[in-house]
Amino acid sequence: MYNIGMKKILLYNIDLETTNTIKDIANKREIAVVLLDDNCLHVPLKDLFLIEEDAVGAGCSFENEYMMMQEISHEELVAIVKEIHARGIEFEAIKIMRTETNANWPLSALLEETSKEHEVMQKVFILQQTLQSCNDIKLDELEEENANQLKQAMVDAYLYLQAGQFEKDTAEEKSKNLMEALRHATRVVH
Repeated sequence: MYNIGMKKILLYNIDLETTNTIKDIANKREIAVVLLDDNCLHVPLKDLFLIEEDAVGAGCSFENEYMMMQEISHEELVAIVKEIHARGIEFEAIKIMRTETNANWPLSALLEETSKEHEVMQKVFILQQTLQSCNDIKLDELEEENANQLKQAMVDAYLYLQAGQFEKDTAEEKSKNLMEALRHATRVVH
């Protein structure tokens, strides 16, 4: 198990207003917040949690916003994010908890891997929402061929989601197939 340290949040590629808001909220909860930049990309995550001062000046080459946390519970995270939103700030950073697995990763590898995972999960979310939108469709009211195609696309999407083994291209393909079947689904006129 990694060395338990104090509660801390590391921010990467977060604008100044949001950073200051997070620092204010976290300070009230006795959680330290440090801002990182590209000077930190080669440093292992566990060592970044030892940094006391903001690292600024080198800019941020990764596109997404990131919030890395140590010793912060899910409940604390939810409360912090709710308070950020209550202050009128949209905050959609990728959230990462320090684990035994990622503690030795350099920041660049961590951000790259979580960016990929985030992209996959966005595709999976779109597929889930598309499949959910099919709940009220009455297949018996559709032309038989279209109903069969839609039913097959829905089953394929459902089984893929249930398997829990997600890949970006596959999630995208399942969404595309389902959307295409939905577009072709026309009602039978009685």
